[in-house]
Amino acid sequence: MKEIVKQPLKFEPGARMEYGNAGFIVLGAIVERVAKQDYAGYVRKHNLKPALMHDTYFRDYTPAKVAHMAHPYALFDESGRWIVKATCASWVGQVAAS
Repeated sequence: MKEIVKQPLKFEPGARMEYGNAGFIVLGAIVERVAKQDYAGYVRKHNLKPALMHDTYFRDYTPAKVAHMAHPYALFDESGRWIVKATCASWVGQVAAS
């Protein structure tokens, strides 16, 4: 979350639209804080189980566990360095791990 907050706006709100995953990272952090449980556990209990989605699950995709892992949606600093770290929320490792 700290890395997201540090990012400057690319344009004035309402001026245009650009896709990004930061909103999903913030939403996940909100779910964890309000539910007082990890995001993956919350989604399993309240979404996947009621929908009988028994073959859908979260995996911990981190470079330490997946060699040559791609990072499709992530935050980068001005130099192009990837800055989203798995510590900003317990589930970020499934979305954009470092």
